[in-house]
Amino acid sequence: CQGCGASLRDVKPFKVDIRQVFDVPRVAIEVTQHEREVKSCPHCRCVQQAEFPSHVTNHVQYGPRLTA
Repeated sequence: CQGCGASLRDVKPFKVDIRQVFDVPRVAIEVTQHEREVKSCPHCRCVQQAEFPSHVTNHVQYGPRLTA
């Protein structure tokens, strides 16, 4: 007890106060790097390249979750 110094260990509480804090968890950014190979045919010199996924249209861009 802050008043007399007696122990309150075995005394049951007559009231319980509650406080809550709501927060958004930390966001971790995820980066996915897409690579494509560009090759030149050793016979005809025609340049061939793989395709990027259809949703990857820029060198750097936001993904759908970050855009939302």
